[in-house]
Amino acid sequence: MSKALFLFGDQRDNFCDTSGPFLEAAGGASARIAMLTEGGARAKEYVARITVPWKDIGVEVVTVGPTERAGEPDDEMVRSLRECTGIFMCGGDTRIYQRIYVTSMLGDVIRELYCAGKPYAGVSAGALLAADECALWGGIVTTSTNEYYVRYRGYYDNAEGSIELELGQGLGLIHDCVFEPHFGEAGGFPRLVTVMERTGSPNGYGLDEPICLTFEDGEPKGVLGRGRLYHLRKGASSEFCVEVHEPGKRFQQASR
Repeated sequence: MSKALFLFGDQRDNFCDTSGPFLEAAGGASARIAMLTEGGARAKEYVARITVPWKDIGVEVVTVGPTERAGEPDDEMVRSLRECTGIFMCGGDTRIYQRIYVTSMLGDVIRELYCAGKPYAGVSAGALLAADECALWGGIVTTSTNEYYVRYRGYYDNAEGSIELELGQGLGLIHDCVFEPHFGEAGGFPRLVTVMERTGSPNGYGLDEPICLTFEDGEPKGVLGRGRLYHLRKGASSEFCVEVHEPGKRFQQASR
């Protein structure tokens, strides 16, 4: 059974076009898409806004999430997931998404459905969590001898508490790589390098916001949209090789 994965840097004005291949993989006009959210009333408004083009072509959209924002997953969410033909994890606080959809019972359900051939798509937090490990939060690193920013400092101007970089477990739908959405827009190059160093991943992908990176059966297939996709390969010691891919390009990643 073929496994299809679609990762978005963000939902920009070209999302209707870049999400087309995901919808086709999920069944086209007859698709029923589970939209995984943080939960709460605002999540439904968010889903309704971004999926207007999908509904116009007949795609059924099911909003999945706790009754309250950041609440606990339940059996109804499991049922909704199993009845859908495609899974789309929205953006937001990656730490919340990880707790609801990765470290709970839902993580096993998502992996089971993906391995059974139901396509997975993720934007921002949803893209980060597709890997084995990922950055959950933060833009600064503090060690015993140094302190440095790994993401645009202004990105956390309204954040409360520490903005120290946090890593954590992802869904593990794809291996040997990590991701960084909002790449050019949020200055994510240093954070992607740091996550690669800490996880030992040989590949890192930086996705500009209008970009969609596609995978098929665990291998990168192509780049859709507008902007650029940056592919970092880890070399010996502290060396990194950077490849820049324009939309329409095909390429291969390095294994461990």
